[in-house]
Amino acid sequence: MFLAGLLLVFGFPVFSSIAMQTVPASHGGVVLGVLPLTTSIFAALIGGERPSSLFWACGVAGAALVVTFAISDSGTQLSSGDLFLFLAALSASLGYVVSGKLSRRMPGWEVICWSLILTAPISIAGALLSWHPEFASASSAQTSAFFYLCFGSMFLGFFAWNVGLGMGGIARVSQVQLLQTFVTLAISAFLLGEHVGARTLIFALAASRSWRLAAGPG
Repeated sequence: MFLAGLLLVFGFPVFSSIAMQTVPASHGGVVLGVLPLTTSIFAALIGGERPSSLFWACGVAGAALVVTFAISDSGTQLSSGDLFLFLAALSASLGYVVSGKLSRRMPGWEVICWSLILTAPISIAGALLSWHPEFASASSAQTSAFFYLCFGSMFLGFFAWNVGLGMGGIARVSQVQLLQTFVTLAISAFLLGEHVGARTLIFALAASRSWRLAAGPG
């Protein structure tokens, strides 16, 4: 539970937050489409799951599309933001597998609650060390976003997510993350006013199609 906390409470949020300082949210949404594959890899390595050959072929094809998009969208080489996004993906996928295995033996909501409790000393110390007076004058939009991240994405969302991983198999259920790319693209355009071009949508659709095939029967 402590390891799950380190990966999901610190690893993914920290790496993705650093990445979002240098790349658009829509770009990050597509690159993080690699999560289904990395989660499946860890599910096979430490979760004991054995996806089919078709599953792996489609997963690798989707990952290749994501890497191609990241490179073409950043020029001829990966940017520092892309590297942090990949670190975020590795941290999240390993955390999903660890918490998914725990959810087979205990309620999924208890896994995330205990992970937060066990890592609370680090969270409190980090909050105190990184505190700046201007945080107290944050706008209502900034404050709302902060509380949503705390209680929505990083807490309540795991109530259902851990239960699903424990019930349906980590590799197969992780394919639900395909929806994350499209939701991220839509919200980045709606809330942040980012331009989501045709090429971004084409890559997102192609990658999602690959992993949708991987999640099919067999």
